[in-house]
Order: sequence, then structure tokens, then C-alpha cells
Amino acid sequence: MNMQKFKLLHSQHGFTMLELLVVVAIVGIITSIALPNYRSFLVSNRSATNAALLHGAITHAKTLAGISGAVTICKSENPDAATPACSNVVSNGSNTGWGSGWILFQDKNANGQYDAGDTLVKVQPALFLDAAAGSIIPVPATQSITVAGIAGNPVSGPAMYFYVKPPDSYMGATYDRYVCVSILKKVSVVKTLPCRD
Repeated sequence: MNMQKFKLLHSQHGFTMLELLVVVAIVGIITSIALPNYRSFLVSNRSATNAALLHGAITHAKTLAGISGAVTICKSENPDAATPACSNVVSNGSNTGWGSGWILFQDKNANGQYDAGDTLVKVQPALFLDAAAGSIIPVPATQSITVAGIAGNPVSGPAMYFYVKPPDSYMGATYDRYVCVSILKKVSVVKTLPCRD
């Protein structure tokens, strides 16, 4: 009986080197499969988030216009400045477009520019460091959207969409998002064109 007790007390504990190597190999294989898919998932969600931010800002402008008159949302190169300004730089594939940030303000004279007397409502900081990291391009090119009136009807401007472009290394329908704005400023997000009303 003492001999059996002795053997039980001194039996092997832990893992053998072979078992440890097998576990490390399995973890390596699973990681090599999962990591690229996880990165793809993150990029797709980032595109969706950026589209949702712009969608929310335009919807907020419409709602506020119904309460307080003309409201403008415009692209800004300096949204974090003490006095931000609307940008006149044309959005295209060589810059971040509206991805540089935007401002939303009550536009007292409905001129589409942030002037003295206008009330700043919301500031969206830059979403991208450079065009390779992504961009938001309006089609047709526009630097601002102004809505006014009780129904938030447009002061001016055609139907349009914003292409939320993913990073250069992740191009394709999986990552694309479009924020569609109808003539009546109905706003929606779609993954493929054409925009649907």
C-alpha cells in the first residue's frame, strides 16, 4: 500500500514538451486563419461607423432645421480650431474629402458659410490621417449642405451621395458604404449603388 501511495505522489504533473509543441502549432494555425478575417471585419465596421457618423450629422441638421430655421453642415479642414471654417478645397481621391471633418451650425443668413452670429452645433474631428487611410467623397462635389424650413426642405442642391472610401489596401464592395441624400434630403446608407429612396 505504501508503494502505491508513493507512486501516486510522484506521478507526472504538467505537460510534456511534445504536448506543448502541438498546442503551439494549433494556436499558430488558428491565428493565421483568424487574423486576416478579423482585420477585414474591423475595416468593414470602421466604414459602417464613418457612414453612420455622416448619416447622423445630416439627419441632425434636418431635425434642427425643422425647429430653428436654416442649418448647414459643411466640410472643414480645421474642425477643431477655436473658430472652424467651411472648406473650399474640392473633395477628391487625392485628399480625405469630408473625412477631414465637418461642422454643423445654425446658418442665420443661409449662405452655407460659418459666419459671426451663426451658432455652432456639432463638430466632427478628422476621421482619416490621409487619403490612403480613407476618404469621404461627395458626388456631385459639394462642400456644404443647407436645409431650412419646418420640414427641413432643402434650400438648394440636387440629389447626391457620399462615397465612404475604405483604406487603399481594402478596396471592394465588402467595405464600401454610400450615404445617399435625396432631393428632399432623405438620408440613407447603402452598400452598393444606386441609392434607393
